Formats: sequence, structure tokens, C-alpha cells
Amino acid sequence: MSPNKPPVPAVAIITPYYNTGVLFEETVAAVRRQTLQHWEWVIVNDGSTDSAALRVLDPLRGGDARIHVIDQPNRGLPAARNAGVAATSAPLLFFLDSDDLIAPTALEKLAWLLHSDERPAFATSWSTVFGAEELRWPRGFGTRDHFLFENMATPMVMIRRAVFEAVGGFDEARTRGLEDYELWLRCAAQGFWGRDIAEFLVHQRRKHPQQYPGYTWAVRDDPRHYAAFRREMRQRYPALFRDGLPQLPPHDDRPFAPIGLQPPFTNPLALPGRRRLLLLMARLDMGGVSTFALALLQQLAARGYHCTVCATMPGSHPLLAEFEQYADVFVPEHFLRRADIPCFLSYLIESRRADAVLISNSVLGYRLLPWLRARHPRVALLDYTHMRDPDCANQGNPGFSAEYALLLDRQLASSAELRDWIVEHGAPPEQCAVVYTSADVARWRPDPAARARVRAELAIGVGERVLLHAARITAQKQPQVLARVLLQLARAGLPFRCVVAGDGPDLPWLRAFVRDHGLRERVLLLGAVEASRVRDLMAAADILFLPSAYEGLALVLFEAMSCGVVPVTVDSGGQRELVTPDSGVLVKPDQHQEQRYVAALEWLLRAPRQLAAMQAAARRRIAEQFSIEQMGAQLDAEIDLACARAARRDAVWSSDGGVVAASAAIEELRQYERNHRFRIAVGAWEWWKRSGGGYVGQARAARERLVRRSYPLRLRLRPAWRRIRYGGRPPKWQQ
Repeated sequence: MSPNKPPVPAVAIITPYYNTGVLFEETVAAVRRQTLQHWEWVIVNDGSTDSAALRVLDPLRGGDARIHVIDQPNRGLPAARNAGVAATSAPLLFFLDSDDLIAPTALEKLAWLLHSDERPAFATSWSTVFGAEELRWPRGFGTRDHFLFENMATPMVMIRRAVFEAVGGFDEARTRGLEDYELWLRCAAQGFWGRDIAEFLVHQRRKHPQQYPGYTWAVRDDPRHYAAFRREMRQRYPALFRDGLPQLPPHDDRPFAPIGLQPPFTNPLALPGRRRLLLLMARLDMGGVSTFALALLQQLAARGYHCTVCATMPGSHPLLAEFEQYADVFVPEHFLRRADIPCFLSYLIESRRADAVLISNSVLGYRLLPWLRARHPRVALLDYTHMRDPDCANQGNPGFSAEYALLLDRQLASSAELRDWIVEHGAPPEQCAVVYTSADVARWRPDPAARARVRAELAIGVGERVLLHAARITAQKQPQVLARVLLQLARAGLPFRCVVAGDGPDLPWLRAFVRDHGLRERVLLLGAVEASRVRDLMAAADILFLPSAYEGLALVLFEAMSCGVVPVTVDSGGQRELVTPDSGVLVKPDQHQEQRYVAALEWLLRAPRQLAAMQAAARRRIAEQFSIEQMGAQLDAEIDLACARAARRDAVWSSDGGVVAASAAIEELRQYERNHRFRIAVGAWEWWKRSGGGYVGQARAARERLVRRSYPLRLRLRPAWRRIRYGGRPPKWQQ
């Protein structure tokens, strides 16, 4: 390549444009917000006739060298897309209609998926519909069984240029719709198929029919067109309908797969902000670690940080959308081979020009520290630990923190007790500090209006005290102790109601205990609830009852005390650093703990004045010493110290040693996932045996066969149902 020749863009975006108008400005903003900025964008003006719509294109002509506007006579949507492809050079093509939107990380994730895995020919994500209709569509190319009967994907797909050219591009004769569906089936007939990212990254606008003055789609206006198209596809590709669509093999599961050393493309970003931070977490799930991470991101954003989050472990990640409000969020499991995770983290550091990497409860993050230190010697590496796990030989993440102290610039702990333990096990004292998790006193506060509303919703009497148990129902939280203590309080005739907010593997046991012991009038089991609902429940509560087997320093204590709720919980970890005798009750986790919990709760329930004094003291303690603003300022200062130390580092770490450590870390992750799947399989087998064995399995298999075989019949019957319900129109998402 000539030194003066610009590099080939990573992705080419192709957008047909016909009289779209001001809505296109939203699409332009979505493209400019992409975290992958190494793109070229060809906008094909397909003979627009509206002068106002043409003026929308004027600012894009010649302003940004990456954007090119091509004018041509009106030839239809497929021809416009083909013309756009012909005017680009990038190896990956992404089709974006002129009124649709994409999430900020969409291009980056799709491009990495196709570079990480050579087997899919194209890729998309789950989609949403917005505008005249609201719909979430968690389907795509992975819905293989139904794809022959209905188009499961939107046109917003990233495809390899070589594949697009091999199959001949879009059929330009198909100007009446379904041209994208035909292309995917044609690709399938030649052995090509795609993957999905299990995130909602593409957003399709739905407008009312009168708002589409340009292109017309027969599939929208005449349902018979869709049936004729399906018959045509069956005649053209009989092998697909006989043998099914191509099936991509599962993700590469080879042991010690080669670690990628160089990213597939460069993407240097000039990000705003005083500092740039990469946060490595295990999962984005319900719990104190994720709640603290959200507060951390909010505080750092207010102090001028640009943050990126990477969740390193497989899982459902239910808080993904909440994290996206404050950071670019990546879940490598959704779009990467495991062996490419180290290279991807290195890419994020280089792309974002990160000043610091903060590890929070991520074992893979600790294992990759040699890799990160070798490749980025001047980037500050910190960790934050919450709790020791007595079920682990090394006490969990604090053990990893002590083990990797030499590679870290700063080690932060949620309590002085935990910090002292890490120092005792080998970390330099001057390198360790305490940063309490804290609470937002403006958000978590006494709220009389919410208290009255929630108590009325739950039918709680005026004289009844409310005990709240807000936690996952797991062995660590000791639901058996919770249940037996509540049973004794109920038998003593005390006026109380206990609200249990949380889900978990032991919830069925707790539900059965409540039913079998007649506690339904005393104990309300709400299951998993959102954070906003927990705040309302805190406002209605008087006592937080958390009889855990062990804790570090539970975040829920900060939130409860900030709401003026008295905690009654276990005396372990750093809990006594927060809960003082005048603001709560701590109980030693020994063989007499149940009796002590009963005595403490009975005393509080019988002494309303003492309870009120402790509630006021709890609120005052958080407001004066543990506010979220104090945590944010302290964390900001600790990151500054870590960056200063990283800048003074003289040691050069072995690059080969980093690769070896990365390979071992990925192999450990592979083994963890295999063991996790095995544990799930064993649990399913045990449940299967308990629930009737073969009869259950046979019934399920029969139901699946019935659903699969009846699908074509249901499709044939659907037009009659549409005539009754929709006036003969197909579903909106097919239009």
C-alpha cells in the first residue's frame, strides 16, 4: 500500500434514499454515533423528487470524506443497494435504510463477529420496531426452522463483500418487496448462512401507510403476493425446502485455541472526557456488584469520564440496557470466539485510548492481567473487591487480588476488613485502599407518599411493621433461617408482615415452606423486582432482615439505612464498619443465630420508640459519612493515583509470557463453561427423574413435533385470521 493511500475502511454502509426527508437526519446521527468510526457511507439518491428531501442531502455532499452521495434515476430499492455496493471498497457491507436506526455499538460488534468467526457469511442482531408500532423481535438467522416460511431478519444485515458478489447481489427486478428475503434464501441455496447477536442493535421504523409516498410493496397491499413469492421460492430452491437451511457449526470449542494477536482493523477514537476507563465485570445481573457498578459509572460520567464496560462471563445479563445508559457495553460471548477475547480487550484499550482498566469480580480479568500488562505497560490496572467467599479455596476475588498484586497499580476494597485481609495475604499496604460502596441519599430516602401507596397496594395494616428481605434466594442468604425465624415471630403473635423481593434457586423451597406452615398472610413472596420497585419497598419497610451466612459489606444495607430502615443482619466481613449499635443489629453466624435474630426482631417490633430512633440514626449515618458523591470523589482520586504510578513503571513485561497467560485464561474459561453446562445437564436430569421420567420427555418431544409439523398449516390458515382481525393485511413486520 502506498504511504499516501488511505487505508481501506472496515465497513461500508449502503443506504438507498428516496424522498425520506427530515427523518433521515436521525439516521445520520445514528451513524455518526457509532463506536466504529472506520467506515465509508454511500447514500444512493434513487431519483428523489421532493425538493425538501433533496435539501436534507446537501450538508452531506463534500462535508465528511467518508460520506458519498450518489445520484441516479429512480430504479428501485434493490438497484440502489447494488449501486451503493459498487461504489465502495470495504470487505464488509452493511445495509441501512434511510429511516431506520442502529445502536451505537452495532457496526463494531457485527464487524468483530464476522472477523472472529469465518463460518457465517453475514450477521445481524435482534431487532425492534418503533414509530407507529412498538415491537421487540428476538429472532433472526438463528431461527432456521421458520425461515423458509417467514422472513425472520430485517434488511439491516452485515455481509461479506465476497459472498455478496458471489451470489450476484440483490435481484433488481424485485421492486415490489421481499428482495432481502430472496437474497438470504439465494445465499442459503449456495451454502451460505448467518449468525445473530442476541442484543437489540437494529431498530426498524414503522410508519403509517400514508407516510410511504415513494416505494410501494405489493406484500403490504396484496397478501397474495407473499404466498406467490413463497411458491416461487419453493420451485426455485427445492433442496432448501426438502433438506432445510444450512446449519453453521457451534462456536469453536478447541482446547488451547490460538490467541489472536492483532485486531482485524484499527479504530482510533477521539473520545471526550477527562479520562477513559475500561471496566471488566463478570456479569450484568441483579445484585450488589452490578448495582454498585452502575453507581460507579454514573459518578465517573459526572466527573468527565468516558467508560467502556466488558462483561467477561456467559449469562443472561438482564441489566445490559441499564449499563448502556452510561457506557459502551460489550458482552464478548455474544459475538466473539473465546480465543479472541484477549485481543478484543487490547483493541478496546487502544481504540478508546484507555487510561485505566478496573477489574470488578471478573476472574478472567485477573487471569488476563499478564497479557494486559505486557501489551499496555503504561495503562493503569486497578481492581475492586467486595467480599470473601469462604466456599472458595482462595476466598474468591480477594484471593486473586492478592495473587496478582505485582501487576496491579491500585487495589481497592469495599471495607477495611477486606483491605486488611488482602494486605495480610501479600499485597503492599501502600497500594491498597478502602472505597465504601455508599448510597445515593437523594434517591434512597424516606418517602411518606410511596410508603402509604405501597402499604395500601400490599394490604398492610396500620399497626403492622414491615420486614423486608431484598436479596437473591440462594444458600448464601440462608432462606431456611429466614423462614424459621419468621415462623417463630408469627407464632408469638407479633404484628408484622415480611416482604421478600428476590428470585433464585431456593425460592421454590421458600414458597413451599410459607404454604405448608400457614404463613401466606404474613409473608409476601414477590419474586424478582426492578430497582425502582425495591426503592418503593424500602420506603414502606421498617426493618431490613438479611440473615446471610456471610457478607462482605452488603450494598443493600447502605440503601436501606439511607431510606431510614433498620438493618438486622449477619456480623461478618466489614458489616460492623457501617452498622453501629444505634443504627442496626448484627448477629454472629453461629449455632445460636436463629434465637438471636428472633430476640432482636421481637425487641424492635415491641419497642416503636427505639425503632424510630434507630431509623433516624441510620439515615443520618449514611447522609453524613457514606454518600455516593463521597464515593465518586474518592474513586476518582484513586484512579489518578493508579495512573500516576503506571506512568512511572519501568519494568518491561514479557510479551510471550502474556500470550501464554492469555491462552491459559481462555482454556480455564472454556473448562468453566463446559462444567457449567454439565451441572445444568445434571440438574435437568435430576428434575426429569423427579417429574416422571420418560413420560415428561415423550410428551415434550411429541409437542415439539406437533408444533413443527403444523407450522405450514397454520401459515395457510393465517390469511383467514388476518381477514378477520387485520382486514387482510400481513403482519406489520413483514411489510
